[in-house]
Parts: sequence; structure tokens; C-alpha cells
Amino acid sequence: MTTPAYKFFRHWQVEDFPQGSRIAVYGAGLISDLFLDCLKERPDITITHVFNTYEKSQYRGYEVEIYDPQKVYDLDYIVATSMHWIAIVNYINPANECVTFTPFQERYKLSVVDDANKLLFVRNSHSASGSTTQMMEVHPCSARFVDMKDPKYKDYFKFSFVRNPFDRFLSMYDNFFIMPKENPENYIHLGGAPYLNVLPLLKSLGMNIDEITIDDFIDIYFNIGETMIDPHLKRQALTIGDCVDFLGLYEHYDDEIIRLKKEASLGPEYTRQIKYPLFKRKRPILTESHRQKLYSYYKCDFDKYNLDQSWHSGIHNVNYKGP
Repeated sequence: MTTPAYKFFRHWQVEDFPQGSRIAVYGAGLISDLFLDCLKERPDITITHVFNTYEKSQYRGYEVEIYDPQKVYDLDYIVATSMHWIAIVNYINPANECVTFTPFQERYKLSVVDDANKLLFVRNSHSASGSTTQMMEVHPCSARFVDMKDPKYKDYFKFSFVRNPFDRFLSMYDNFFIMPKENPENYIHLGGAPYLNVLPLLKSLGMNIDEITIDDFIDIYFNIGETMIDPHLKRQALTIGDCVDFLGLYEHYDDEIIRLKKEASLGPEYTRQIKYPLFKRKRPILTESHRQKLYSYYKCDFDKYNLDQSWHSGIHNVNYKGP
């Protein structure tokens, strides 16, 4: 019996690296920023290279090199520090060991931060995170992983939004498997983001993407391990935790923005944004079996946020606003 490909994906924290490791960092984005910050706790680790796939550049004092998959590098590990981690792992020469740096979700939150106004939005993917980020951008702000133990952020007003897991799943399944086939022009317009992790991982499991059913997807994808799950489908209770002062419901987004502005004392310049144009969608049916399996996985979300378990149990035909 062949070992599933995902068994070879190793997701490490900084403390998992052996003493004195010599490593290459593959990536130069937000996850790389966090990895380098965490490495301050491991002065025994030496960075020998910083890699990118397509172009050379400068990154935090390092020369970024174009990775050569034909070459074997003299180091211990190549560390994928990117949301494209599956593509990187599959691209690396097998003669070099490759691991993925996975931020410790309970402590480090991907956020949009307005330091001047001490406002911090904890991003919860596929729950109006894009629209809310656009609203935040009326003032200078930046995306970063925030260490929730950092006293710097103690007095910041922290907020986020949560979405019913059934609806969130159906929306993402629509993006993964329906929209690319039925509406390719709109899918390209929306950016095709789900292809980053979900479909490449399924291909690594030996699955035929064109033939996969919703039953296959639920049965296989939600049993691969938490570190493998795409951020758009992660448990929201883990993504958000208990760190926010305000938690709004995606399903009542307009009303929640009004409530947020009152509680956070936001000015009139903060206005409701619509990230995607309106278009009608008819999503697939969630059977009782689907709902039971999804509820089992997302039970912590339903319990923590007191969400309605009967939400969208059948065909859902709406004026769909996109993710």
C-alpha cells in the first residue's frame, strides 16, 4: 500500500528544528516575516539562503536567490514559509529535506493593524475579511502576524467576524469545484485563490479533481490533519480564539458594522465595502449526512459562537456576494 503523499508534508514550529540547523528560507512574505521574528529565539539556527521561484530581490538584509531544483544545496532543511507551501514542497529537489513553517495559530493571528488608531482586525478567511480590510484602509494600516502575547497590543481594539460553518463550506466548495467550470470568467476575476492549497493537496493525494464529488471532498479533506487545512476552511474558534473585543456575525454584516463603529468609536469615514459584485448562484445540496460530518469537524465553532445548526441545509439560491 502506497503511503499517502500528505504524510510526507512536515509542518514545524521553530522549536522543532534540531540544534544548530543550517536552513534556507523559501519565501519573502508575511509568513517569512513571522518565521524570522520567531528565529530570534533560536540563535543556534543559521540561515544560509533565502529562495524565491521567479526573481532575485532583497529581503530583510538577505539576497534572495532563484531556487534551482536541479541543484543539491549544502544545508539541513529548506523551509517553506509561504501560503504556497504545497507547490514549494513539490518543487524542491528530493535530495534536500523540506519542511513547512506553520504559525502557532493560538498565539499568532493574521491581522490588519492600524497602529495610529490602535485598531486591530483579526482576519477570519471567507468571512468578509476582504471587505473589512478595504474598510480599514481609509487610514494607513498593514497586514501582519500579530503575537497576541505582545504587550504592545494590549490597548488595541480587536475585532473579527465569524460565519456559519455550513454556509462558509458551501461557498468555498462553490469556489473550488463549481465556479471554475460554470463561470470561468468570474472565477478569474475573483482571483482563483482556493487553488493555492486545496486542489494541489488533493492532487498530492492522488485524486482526480475533475471527478471528485462533495462526498469525496468531505470524507477525505477533513481527515488530513489540522495543519493541512486551508485557512478558508479552518476552524474559526482556533483562528479567532478569545483575543477580540468585538465579534460580529457575517450573516448580519451591515448591522454588525454599525454596531462595531459604535463600540470602537469609529468615525464616519469607515463605511461598508463590497469586495465582489453581486451575481446569482445556486449552491449544491448539503444532505443530512454532510451536515453531520461537517458539524463533527466544526463543533467547536457551533458551540463557541452559538451558531444555528440548521443553517442552509438544502439548496441555497441567493444574491451571492462572493466570499
